[in-house]
Amino acid sequence: MRAINWNDIKDDKDLEVWNRVTQNFWLPEKIPVSNDISSWNQLSDDWQQLITRTFTG
Repeated sequence: MRAINWNDIKDDKDLEVWNRVTQNFWLPEKIPVSNDISSWNQLSDDWQQLITRTFTG
């Protein structure tokens, strides 16, 4: 038994598992957050700080 290199999936079953698992969480490649910059810039500094702390801890 050996670890799977998820960056180089060669087995069809591993690829199926990868695709199923990654549908359960957010991937930055699938959500174009750059489209949100104008909305972000309209927020007050307090709101930006609150959101930043919420998502970064």
